[in-house]
Amino acid sequence: SSLIKEARAFVERVGLPLELDTDGIWCMLPMSFPDKFKMKFKDGSTEELEYSNTVLNVRVHDKYTNHQYQDFNKSTGQWEMHSENSIFFELDGPYKCMVLPASTEEDRMLKKRYAVFTDDGDLSELKGFEMKRRGELRIIQIFQEEIFKQGYFLQGRTREEVYNHAGEVANRWFDVLDTKGANMLDEEVVDLISEKKSMSKSVEDSGGLKATAITCARRLAEILGSQILQDKSLTCHLIISEKPYGAPTTERAVPVQVFNAEPKVREALLKKWLKDPSLQDFDLRSTIDWDYYKKRLGVCIQKIITIPAVSQGCMNPVPRVPLPEWLMKRVRIWNDPRKQKDIRNFLSRTAEPTPKRKAAEIEDLGGDDTPDATARRRPDTTPTKTVAAVSPPAGLGEDPLGWVRHQQRYWREVRAEASKSPWAAVAQKQSGDFFSVQNGVLLTSPWHIVGFETDSSDVGCLNAWVTTPDAKRMWKIAVEVDRKVFVS
Repeated sequence: SSLIKEARAFVERVGLPLELDTDGIWCMLPMSFPDKFKMKFKDGSTEELEYSNTVLNVRVHDKYTNHQYQDFNKSTGQWEMHSENSIFFELDGPYKCMVLPASTEEDRMLKKRYAVFTDDGDLSELKGFEMKRRGELRIIQIFQEEIFKQGYFLQGRTREEVYNHAGEVANRWFDVLDTKGANMLDEEVVDLISEKKSMSKSVEDSGGLKATAITCARRLAEILGSQILQDKSLTCHLIISEKPYGAPTTERAVPVQVFNAEPKVREALLKKWLKDPSLQDFDLRSTIDWDYYKKRLGVCIQKIITIPAVSQGCMNPVPRVPLPEWLMKRVRIWNDPRKQKDIRNFLSRTAEPTPKRKAAEIEDLGGDDTPDATARRRPDTTPTKTVAAVSPPAGLGEDPLGWVRHQQRYWREVRAEASKSPWAAVAQKQSGDFFSVQNGVLLTSPWHIVGFETDSSDVGCLNAWVTTPDAKRMWKIAVEVDRKVFVS
């Protein structure tokens, strides 16, 4: 199981896994994915390898090879150790179509049920459907045989057309139940809707168990004799009656043989089993619970046609088969005109905008916004040897002239460094009443933020009103606000 899980995780990276078996993976790969490649050797020979198959086998052999496998050598009488791995992936396909039924329960998948078609339209594999089971309703088996073996899922160019073709078959068989088999003989109706249940043990050994087969066997004993209750291989041929109303299905099983009995026997037994002493209509079609069989066939149609069709955005091709409530709720949400719009509907890719001048950052007030200025924000940590780091050659009393020359060089370096500071640039570039007089106070004192207001001319900026402890006025500072929008 771990090997299949790891293979599925690998397939998910390049394609879409559809179904997991105990010994394989059904998946979809892109058309551009390499299928086969040829290896050319130095001697001119070539070897063709299946790409995905080879990759999976390499991964399996790297992890699951037994390097301690031992064989007994008869000639030497010794056990010889070598590496052994007999696990190999095989690649089948590609196939034209794969049909996966849906579950009638919300957010649940049906496992090991699928139908696969080749490019020629032939049914290659069929697994898990009722048409391959014994004792299932014949009408369901015939419906599945027709829809799969005659390739109705291969007809049409769009999904809507495919489901419409499949819906035609479902509607035709649903008409048989709607009309109560009006155009059929009684024998044909019995063959379509009757069930044959085989019992693995006798009715006497079943005790108090309740089942349609047990109920049918006990009623059959009233016709054929009580000795059949001891038979361990009894096959019960039954239908489900409409009466008694409200009774469980296990209590409404009627053996088909009663309709071949003498009229007086048939009438007496049906009155007893249906619990209706005033019963006058003893016809087979009047006895059958047609709604029960519509529900049975409807569930099959839901799984194969209607739920997959509606889930993929198509109309229900069989309107008489109601959709599950959870799916109807989803459809209402999808089609609700007042539902919340996806934010991606309001976004579109545009040309790269022309870069505009950004609002100055606080540490760059008064400076330029060139890359060089940005680079100057980061202090240069490279150690440099300056005059300030070198002690004067002598004191003022010992060599006054040398001391003055040294200090002059030191003062020039201090002025040069000060001119590179952003605060000095502010003092030089800004004019007017903004920073001309009190720039030192604003740039060296802590700011008290009074409030923020939006800038109508620039959506991405806020105007901050600030003051300092020693000032008697406020300044308006433009603050750029970065916004990030996360789209899921």
